[in-house]
Amino acid sequence: MKPPLACVKCRIRKKKCDRAYPACSYCLKTHERCEYRVSGVSNKLPARAAPLVQTLDRNRRSRTTGFDGVFLGYPFFPSYFAGDDNSNVIISNDLRTFVINDRNLGKNITDFLEETNFFCMPFIPRQDLHAQLSNESSQLNSSEILLLACIKVLCLPVEGDACAQSNPPYLAIKTAFVSAEVNSVLNVRLLQALVVLLIYEYCHGIYPSAYITLGTCTRYLAALGINRPSLPSEEPIDWVDTETRRRLWWAIYTMERIIMLGYPKGNLLLGEPDQNEPLPSDDISWEQAYPSAEAHLTLLAPATSEMSSFRHVVHAAYLIGRVLQHASDNHLPVQVYSERGKQLNRTISALMSALEVETRSAVFLVTVPRAILNSAIFLLHSISVHSNDEITAEHLELTRSSSAKIYSDRVRLFLQGNLESEYKPSPFLLHWAFHVFQYFHAMYRREGHSEILQVLQDLEKSFEILDRRWNLAGVYMTLLNTMQGK
Repeated sequence: MKPPLACVKCRIRKKKCDRAYPACSYCLKTHERCEYRVSGVSNKLPARAAPLVQTLDRNRRSRTTGFDGVFLGYPFFPSYFAGDDNSNVIISNDLRTFVINDRNLGKNITDFLEETNFFCMPFIPRQDLHAQLSNESSQLNSSEILLLACIKVLCLPVEGDACAQSNPPYLAIKTAFVSAEVNSVLNVRLLQALVVLLIYEYCHGIYPSAYITLGTCTRYLAALGINRPSLPSEEPIDWVDTETRRRLWWAIYTMERIIMLGYPKGNLLLGEPDQNEPLPSDDISWEQAYPSAEAHLTLLAPATSEMSSFRHVVHAAYLIGRVLQHASDNHLPVQVYSERGKQLNRTISALMSALEVETRSAVFLVTVPRAILNSAIFLLHSISVHSNDEITAEHLELTRSSSAKIYSDRVRLFLQGNLESEYKPSPFLLHWAFHVFQYFHAMYRREGHSEILQVLQDLEKSFEILDRRWNLAGVYMTLLNTMQGK
């Protein structure tokens, strides 16, 4: 059905219009916008939809060679795009107030970073963070407010019986990321915020959100041109910017492998890097924002106890990747498969020996790399059992037994009060704890000794305490109770 009146352009030039819809032949020929206006009928969208559309139109008019060029303009636009820091994410008033009106924000965030060092994976330059915290609220752009909101929500314990998944600031943050996507906003600051959000979702056991956010992180990396740890040297960015991007890649790589410890049959989104790829810089270079002589080591560099914590995490994550690959290699001949499993055990044990000094540290203060290496041992054993690889399973038994004893001994000390705060234990211990509980539960069913029952009760109590800080502990408790019920 044709519109009853000529289009606006034809009416202005007072020429005949063929009234073709959605564009008449004249407008098609001249590449002009064809509009039909009917008296008494508005062609405007409802008022509630108008702001979003206006925002989109404004963004598209102001940026035609940004992401549009990257994704649509090959080969005429460069593949690398640093991101747009000028566009604003729509931040709700509640979320803005959550950050700006907090007089203790700087102290809370500083204390949290000192306590956790971002779980051995620092990827936000300390000087950048201090600059944001010292700025007047009016000088913060929306991406910076969102980053501070993500860090704050991770810093604060979930209050009372509240659930981390329904925490109002968390929900407001999720909405803000949708706004960023709809409004074509993407930059390194936003990716940093998203990685913090991923850690929050992991630490509180929010699934499938954590898994989906992980996938979004990998897409953000690709969109920003951060496709591997070593970035092309022709990119016009300084050492701190390069190192920040490198650390973001390694942090997402590590988080993916940690998350996949509980889902080993899933597909890895970030492939294994070349062994010549550079590791994160040493701690001194990162803190001083200046590269030192040993700032550039690769995966081929042997792990030592003097290495920075982030480098240890990367080495551990790389071994988890090899264990995950082993899970899908069960089609190999039995002897070859078994030998690979034993070699993996020896390699993991060697890296743990490099971190042996931690076994003499106090109670639960086990860093992330040691925790996830112990998780990898239990995962490798489970893979061997399910693949009917009895030789490797038997080979792993001594390592698994030693790992379970280390954890149970530390739990006992923890419950005796030899730790200043219940918030210090890392949430990255909990996958290891989950397997240790299963180990002793199976032993108790076989042997029925009261000493083993006491260990199980201690483990259960530790889960209850850690659940006050990290809801992931409560999620694991629920899984264990379900398994025992069956």
